[in-house]
Amino acid sequence: MLRKPAPFSSILASLVVAIILPAVAHAQFVEGAARAGDLQNRFRIVSNITYLTANNYEAKLDVYVPRNQSGPNPTVIYIHGGGWVGGAKETSWLAILPFLEAGWSVVNVEYRLARVSLAPAAVEDCRCALRWVIRNAKEYNFDISKLVVTGHSAGGHLSLTTGMLPASAGLDRQCPGIEELKVAAIVNWFGITDVVDLLDGPNSQSYAVAWLGSMTNREEVAKRTSPLTYVRAGIPPIITIHGDADPTVPYSHAVRLHEALNKAGVPNQLVTIPGGKHGGFSHDETTRAYTAIREFLIKHGVMKASGSPSIEKTAAQAQIRFELRRAEREPAKDLVEAAVERSGERVYLHKEVLLTNSDIVEARVVEGFTLGDFSINVSFTREATERVANATAQHIGKPMAILFDGKVVSAPIVWERLSDRAQISGSFKKEEAERIANGINSK
Repeated sequence: MLRKPAPFSSILASLVVAIILPAVAHAQFVEGAARAGDLQNRFRIVSNITYLTANNYEAKLDVYVPRNQSGPNPTVIYIHGGGWVGGAKETSWLAILPFLEAGWSVVNVEYRLARVSLAPAAVEDCRCALRWVIRNAKEYNFDISKLVVTGHSAGGHLSLTTGMLPASAGLDRQCPGIEELKVAAIVNWFGITDVVDLLDGPNSQSYAVAWLGSMTNREEVAKRTSPLTYVRAGIPPIITIHGDADPTVPYSHAVRLHEALNKAGVPNQLVTIPGGKHGGFSHDETTRAYTAIREFLIKHGVMKASGSPSIEKTAAQAQIRFELRRAEREPAKDLVEAAVERSGERVYLHKEVLLTNSDIVEARVVEGFTLGDFSINVSFTREATERVANATAQHIGKPMAILFDGKVVSAPIVWERLSDRAQISGSFKKEEAERIANGINSK
């Protein structure tokens, strides 16, 4: 149950049930367990390596390398999202699974968030992480001729700046060196390309305002940290995946980048998800995106055609598309009839989606009240909290539907207005709680 707030107890409890008890066949369970064990046996993991110390903050990364790799191996650098104000590398590991299954080495990077240092610190840190990878390539068998940098949302933005910035931008001074900071390709998942656009006007976003703070030259810094500023001939090939109904990072950012890259003669591709929001794509949409990524990397000589047949499949399996919608007990115009799984109860859904994965800032495992038990703290973005609080305040005594991959898994009654955070407690063991948190954090 949720200890606080009361109104969301049954909703998030159902979320837990949906993650713990997926409707999979016994054979699928066994196959998944075997694959997980295979990955654990195949890879050596070195966690929390400090690659930079700045402002009394130790920026860390995790390295995943094949145990028996004797020569240079294609490597992906993954940068987590969170609007430069939230997120963590530990909650983003599901995003790297497709590359692990393809046999790639992976470097999972954290960086200074706004509460530690404002812009351009995150950009500087990720450039330093790239320099660390290049400097340590021999020790970990990274193939620096086949480096791919990728990330979602703010991580997409940082992937672009990491791979596009010239030394003349002056954002490499936290970790000076003589190495050429170069990658083979960039995979941008709905990343910001024009930071200035998010500071004021119709596209203003609170996370961007928080990242720039009250600095007097914030527009100058915003332009300096915008990927569109650095479009020019000779930068790495770039593939972008973006939903054309994204409420958090305008789809126009992807279109403008695509057009600018075309004009500069840079190899690139824009994969549009029709009706797609800020992540949370369906199984088919995710598969289509990873198919395009694989073909793009093969085309540009970064990935072997026979090297990763499972990349699309793994990504799609790791994705859990979470939705929260208002529902009614009786049919009415414009409502969509649906059945609650297991109970078979009929509910009638409003078309508006109140919450998706991208509205969750972080799900974090904490110790429970009983020794050996663990709970999960869940926090929501400011925009999502305000939106859902208003909706639930007007929906007291009525059901709220939770959907996974388009299927209603529960429709509990709302008794009070929703707040900005909640705690899921169910006497979980640590591994179980971590699995749930990772599932919630999956974007």
